[in-house]
Amino acid sequence: MLGELLTTADEETLFIIVSDHAGTGSAQQLLDTRKVLEQAGFLVYKPDSDTGGRVVDWSKTKAFPQRDIYVYLNLKGRDPEGIVDPKDYDATVDEVIQAMMDYKDPATGKHPFTLILRKEDAALLGLWGDRIGDIVYAVRPEFDLEHGSELPTARVGELTIRSLFFMKGPNVKKGLHLKRLTQLTAVAPTIAYLLGFPIPAQAEGPVLWEALEDPDFRLTQVKTLQKQLDRWKKLYSGLAVEYDLNPRPEIEE
Repeated sequence: MLGELLTTADEETLFIIVSDHAGTGSAQQLLDTRKVLEQAGFLVYKPDSDTGGRVVDWSKTKAFPQRDIYVYLNLKGRDPEGIVDPKDYDATVDEVIQAMMDYKDPATGKHPFTLILRKEDAALLGLWGDRIGDIVYAVRPEFDLEHGSELPTARVGELTIRSLFFMKGPNVKKGLHLKRLTQLTAVAPTIAYLLGFPIPAQAEGPVLWEALEDPDFRLTQVKTLQKQLDRWKKLYSGLAVEYDLNPRPEIEE
């Protein structure tokens, strides 16, 4: 399909192709963060009489992991059955982080985490706002199934979880292999710049200047248009004088 599009489109057509993630597929011992928190006493279970299994005892639970890379405190005033007093928030976050840092996988003896950050420090990774966890973490590839909990730069041999990114079109360099990591947030600003659209107001990423033949080509266009406008103004001014295109209105006495 891509081949047909490339042969059909002209040279003024911009193509940008971004793939989904890949996967390392290297899990040797999957990490269950719930067990880490349970072992440290922050997550407590109780028997479930309906199923015979266990359910979280929120009256005693201070922290719980959710969505692959987050740990949330069970905070009073925010969570339905919160027990952590807001005044103890910082101290509790520090205690949970310390417990995670001290943990070693019993089967391998390895520390499984590559990154553990407070919520406010995760802004460095582009994670911020009310929807992220109070603690953000990442794990070694051998403790993750194939993606999700690993850092985007995780590598096992020749295997990575990086996406593919290609550009082709007007003002795009040919045969260039970008050396630095291309962030997903750079795609929309780059498309907008190349097509002459306003940069999205909430865009967080940069334009990929190093991928462009002439990073200043929009400025060059403006200067060219300004020169043409000035030229037409001079021509019009000369014609106006020669042919009296702008006669003065007669003044009635």
